[in-house]
Amino acid sequence: MIKKSLLLTIILFFSAIAVNAQKVDLDREYIKVKYTNLPTEPILDENFRTYAASSNNSRVANEIKIYGIEKLNNEGTLNIDINISPVIIKNVEISKREKVNKDKEGNVTSTERFYTPIITYATKGSYKIENSQGKPLSYRLGSAENTHKGSEYNSYSKASNYFTNNKYSLKSKFRNEFVNNSIYQINKNLNKLYGYEPYVNNELFWILDSKKNADYDGHKKALADIKELLGKISHDESLDVVKSDLQPIVDYFMSVVPNYPEDKKKHRKMKYASYYNIGRLYYNFDMPDKAIEFANKVIENDYDK
Repeated sequence: MIKKSLLLTIILFFSAIAVNAQKVDLDREYIKVKYTNLPTEPILDENFRTYAASSNNSRVANEIKIYGIEKLNNEGTLNIDINISPVIIKNVEISKREKVNKDKEGNVTSTERFYTPIITYATKGSYKIENSQGKPLSYRLGSAENTHKGSEYNSYSKASNYFTNNKYSLKSKFRNEFVNNSIYQINKNLNKLYGYEPYVNNELFWILDSKKNADYDGHKKALADIKELLGKISHDESLDVVKSDLQPIVDYFMSVVPNYPEDKKKHRKMKYASYYNIGRLYYNFDMPDKAIEFANKVIENDYDK
């Protein structure tokens, strides 16, 4: 009996040495997670989440989109009216540049002159949001001064004819740029206020990359499980649908912690990976109290300040 106990002690002793001697390299692994940006002025009753858009520019009205809210043809809870004014050309001037050419002795051999047309123009617009459940809002669009530089010419007359010869195409270009920017600005503001806009973020996890470490295979499997689990998350569905698959991953990372009981840096490094990954998962699953609990464990572990 004593011999068996002694043998068991020796086995445990050398097992501990083997664990302590294992290399610990952690790799950054980024996993895509789908989220929804919540609005600052939400329409709480889903039955009233409707909007309509009108404009003196049909493309603008057609391209207005508020995520998570139904767009109607006539009138909704939100009614957005957009006005796009014509582009106004304010000034056309010619900028001059000289290039002096010299020989090896420094003597001036020739002077070249270059001319650049510079067009200053104004864009103007506005939009109003009528909200049957809240206060109306008004916003301005455009800028009093925009600058466009044409190509550089070696002739003043060519530079001065640039605007005259391209007046209509240039005004169309300026207007299209203004319209595109207006659509972007309006959509951005509307979704910030009222929308439920989906987006994808890359979340960081720490995974063991030391093949001779006994926990290498377990970490790699856990990584695959995390990818599969987070891949099931949809921005417009409850997390409860996939939350049942979370606990086995948490249990695995917690099972790794007792393998590294010492205060050595590499032991704290492995515990750091477990605590961090668990905390990150709880954060992804909207469980802030548990995320804070494991964030504190990361701090107490004192591997990475």
